[in-house]
Amino acid sequence: MNYKIQNTLDLTNLEKEGTFLEGTGSMVLDHQNKIAYGCLSERLDKLAFAHWCDKMQFKAICFNAVDDKSQPIYHTNVMMCMGNEFVVICLDSIPNEEEKQIVLTSFKKSNKELITISQDQLNHFAGNMLQVFDINEKPHLIMSEQAYISLHPAQVKSLEKYNPILPISIPTIEALGGGSTRCMMAEIYLEPA
Repeated sequence: MNYKIQNTLDLTNLEKEGTFLEGTGSMVLDHQNKIAYGCLSERLDKLAFAHWCDKMQFKAICFNAVDDKSQPIYHTNVMMCMGNEFVVICLDSIPNEEEKQIVLTSFKKSNKELITISQDQLNHFAGNMLQVFDINEKPHLIMSEQAYISLHPAQVKSLEKYNPILPISIPTIEALGGGSTRCMMAEIYLEPA
């Protein structure tokens, strides 16, 4: 399928300054409300993120996030998934209470149902899922089998209110690739040509 590309934004010049904004995984986007969420790391620089948000007309919400060993989380999509009507997030990974409240307030204003996951579930890739839409615009939630197994029945029930869940088995990618289903997909929000 061909898409209309009306403009491009090239940030490669920032690399010379040691400043990075590494692809879609470093940000989680709320397309409906034009909000970009980003956890700061070597792969998401605050100034590069702010520059992208300014050019793309998104509101920037950045925060620090850490794993269960207090190491910075490298990509926001490791700990957070944005659906049209819900958000999945590991709030325990945001150690700063003020930053956590900014994120929660944004979700509340956006009328998103909050579905929290634990650090253990994050370690099983439960934050690394993506809501996709089929040709009839029906939503589906793609996640790994490992992520699905880690979810509690109440979390599954909450997610299934909004879309069927499509768990897929990708143990080799998760064991060796350092990511899961969301890392293997890219969102397309362009109009067909």
